[in-house]
Amino acid sequence: MSGQMILVGQYDSPYVRRVAISLRILGSAYEHGTRSVFADFDAMRRINPLGRIPSLVLPGGETPIDSTAILDWLDETVGPERALAAEPWPAGDRIDQAQITTACLIRYVRMADPDLLQPGRYPTLEALSARCEARPEFQATYPVDYAVPRSE
Repeated sequence: MSGQMILVGQYDSPYVRRVAISLRILGSAYEHGTRSVFADFDAMRRINPLGRIPSLVLPGGETPIDSTAILDWLDETVGPERALAAEPWPAGDRIDQAQITTACLIRYVRMADPDLLQPGRYPTLEALSARCEARPEFQATYPVDYAVPRSE
């Protein structure tokens, strides 16, 4: 096993992406294990028997699962002086999980069904999304080549 954490899951998931952004904001190095729940289910189950994402494989082999549990572990690990609530946020606000999660969800909805978030319909959410997506941590985790599975 490498000496670095491995974040398992694709950035098209808002859950994986919020963990990736949080890791980057806190300066925690990680490898990105891009596995799809749909295409790589057997490989996913070897890491997480539930076959869910994200999973964070730690250097010692422990593997927290579920984005909320991973973020709780991360905040506890870095301590209060480096927790996400202590980070500066654009326009004088502080970054927190609510903003990260909301911005990730906005991007996901725009990819999955753009008609749900028509431009100009929710200006406050659009402004939050624009501020977040302009940050390098968000840009580094931007999901590419995403296609929503559609039932015929």
